[in-house]
Amino acid sequence: SEEALYNGVKNAASIVNHFIDTKLKELNLKDTQLSLVGFSQGAMLAMHVALTRLQSCASVIAYSGRFLSPSKIAPEIKSKPSICVIHGDADDVVPFSSLDLA
Repeated sequence: SEEALYNGVKNAASIVNHFIDTKLKELNLKDTQLSLVGFSQGAMLAMHVALTRLQSCASVIAYSGRFLSPSKIAPEIKSKPSICVIHGDADDVVPFSSLDLA
């Protein structure tokens, strides 16, 4: 279900955010030097993480994914990085029509 997908992405986002924060600190980098790239579910996760981080990352490149639950994430949005969504029109897993949700 849409809710199960959203909850899964939200749970994974906390793990990814911890990893990102650790690596940024370890490498002495800022969020503005971070770009996230994801394919399919990874694209969904990358967009969610980028929009809900306190500091905006530089950009997101999302391949063949879709934006999950725009109404649910709206109150959680804390940053607005540049996002490039790339999606083929012959995708039978994540329909091209879902691009409109992004």
